Amino acid sequence: MTKKKPSARDEEIGRRIRARRASIGMSQSVLGEKLGVTFQQVQKYEKGINRIGSGRLEELARVLNVPITFFYDEVEPNEGDPNSILGLANTVQAFRLLKAFSTIESSDTRQAIVNLVVQIASGGTGGDKTLQPSKGT
Repeated sequence: MTKKKPSARDEEIGRRIRARRASIGMSQSVLGEKLGVTFQQVQKYEKGINRIGSGRLEELARVLNVPITFFYDEVEPNEGDPNSILGLANTVQAFRLLKAFSTIESSDTRQAIVNLVVQIASGGTGGDKTLQPSKGT
């Protein structure tokens, strides 16, 4: 009997595990200890190499303090698209950026940063004018 390969959904669940683990500042080693597995096993789960059984997924939800539906919400698997939101969330740079961004108290400053990033991403052509701050935000 051949081993069943992980599906796009398995890989998506792995990305969500990694995103949640990183967002709460938990290392793979600590998560592994809480689950009773090695950090290498956690790596395999996060990469979608090893499939995750329902009992283990329930335990992951408990340890990561999320509802089990966190792993199954309406977002379709991104089939490895690095430009997807969850694909981007899988990067250290994105987490560092979001963490720093979340500490900015001024809504005007946050909006200016969004406008700057949009302008840079659009090749400096002025960005998306719909993202300009509106009165009262």
